[in-house]
Amino acid sequence: MVSKSDLERGVEQGIISPDQLSKLASIASDDEDSAAMQNLQRDMLREAEDEAPRFIRSFGDLFIAIGAGFLGAGVMSAVSFLGNTIAAQVAGLALIWMAAEWLTGYLRISAPSIVLSVLFTGFSAYFMATALDAPRWSTLATYETFMIVSAAALVAAGLFFLRFRLPFALAIVGLTIVGLAFTAIGTISPDFLLSNFRWIIGLGGLSLFATAMWFDFKDPLRSSTNSDCGFWLHLIAAPMLTHAVLWDSHPAITNLQKAFGQTPVVNSWMIIAIFFILFGIIALIINRRALLVSSLGYVGSVIAYGIWQLNLPSGSATSIVLLIIAALILTFGVGWKPLRRLVFKLLPSGKYLDKLPPAHA
Repeated sequence: MVSKSDLERGVEQGIISPDQLSKLASIASDDEDSAAMQNLQRDMLREAEDEAPRFIRSFGDLFIAIGAGFLGAGVMSAVSFLGNTIAAQVAGLALIWMAAEWLTGYLRISAPSIVLSVLFTGFSAYFMATALDAPRWSTLATYETFMIVSAAALVAAGLFFLRFRLPFALAIVGLTIVGLAFTAIGTISPDFLLSNFRWIIGLGGLSLFATAMWFDFKDPLRSSTNSDCGFWLHLIAAPMLTHAVLWDSHPAITNLQKAFGQTPVVNSWMIIAIFFILFGIIALIINRRALLVSSLGYVGSVIAYGIWQLNLPSGSATSIVLLIIAALILTFGVGWKPLRRLVFKLLPSGKYLDKLPPAHA
C-alpha cells in the first residue's frame, strides 16, 4: 500500500503533481487512508501559505556552511601566497568544485552549497579580473573589462547550476546576466547607460520577476525546487524594481509639487506610500515575502531621508524611522494570511490566481 510519505516524496520528485494528489485524496475509499491524504494535502497547503524555507534544515547545516566559508578564505589566502598564478587559481577553483561535489552533489546540503556557489562564481570573476590586469590587456576600456569579468561569472554560475541544480545558483545566473547586459550597454555607449540607468535596471528587475513568476506558476503549492528558484529570483528582483521606481525622484517630486501645490517632503511620502502599498499587494497576491524583505532596506533609507529633511531634534529622526519600519514588518508579518484573504476576495477569480498558493480561511 502506498503510504503518505511515499506520496509526499512523489510530489517532491515530480512523479505526481499537487493536482493529482488532490484527485487521489478525493477518490480514496478507505476512511483512514482518506484522512491521511487530507492531512498531507493540508500540510502542503500550509507550507505553500507559510513559504517554508528549504535552504537550511538545522544548525548542523549552518555549521557546515561556516566551514565552507573558511574553505573559501583558505583558498583565497593560498592563491595569494602562491602569487595568483593561473595554476594556483585553477587549483583553488578545483578544490571548491570538489567540495561542491561532496556537499551539494552527494550530501545535498543546501546552506553550504549556497556558500560554495558564491565562492566558485566570485573567485572565477576575481581570477579573470586579475588576469586582465596583465599589460597585454591594458588597452581594454573599463566597461570592456567589466563585461569580460561578468561573462566569466555567468559561465561559472551557469556551470554550477547545470551540474547541481541549486536554486540559489540560478539567482546568481540571473544576476550575472543583468550585469553582463549592463556592461555590454556600457561598452557600446557609456552615456546611454548612465542617462538611462534607472530604466535599464528596472527592465532587469522586471525580467527576473517574470522568470520568478514562471517558476511560481509551475508550483502553486510550493512543494518542489521550482518554488525555491522563484524565491531566490524574487529576492534579487525586488531591490532592482524598488531602485527603478525610487531612483532620483527629485524631478518627479518637483513636478508633483507644481501639480498639487504641496511641499517636496509631502510628495516624497506620497510616492513612498503608494509604491509600498502596491508592492505589498503584489507580494500578498503571489505570496512572496521575499519581495518586501529585500526592498525594505532601500525603502527604509528613503523614509529616513524624508524624515531627516524635517529637521527634527537629534536622535528623534532615527527613532521614528526604526519604529515605522518595525510597524510595517510586524503588520505584514502578523497579518499576512488575513491580508491575503482580503486581497483575494477583492480580486476576480481566474486561471492566473489558480496557479498561485490559495488563501485559505
